[in-house]
Amino acid sequence: MGDLKKLGYSKIIVRYDPEPALQSVGEAAKNGFQGQLILEKITVGVSESKGEVERAVQTIEGQSRTLRSALFVWCEDWR
Repeated sequence: MGDLKKLGYSKIIVRYDPEPALQSVGEAAKNGFQGQLILEKITVGVSESKGEVERAVQTIEGQSRTLRSALFVWCEDWR
């Protein structure tokens, strides 16, 4: 929950498939989030939804690699 707080959003929409374990995680996150967290259950096999999520994950992973690389360069220069 700390990571969600750091993002600074007051409203988050979480889309998940109807697997019971994911629903439990979503409910726990909703109870622990101080802003508005909306849970949207998607239908199984909706490739459009999966594509959006997969692209978002790829984007975040790319940004993380870039930040990590920059941090290592900065630390080398700092020494």
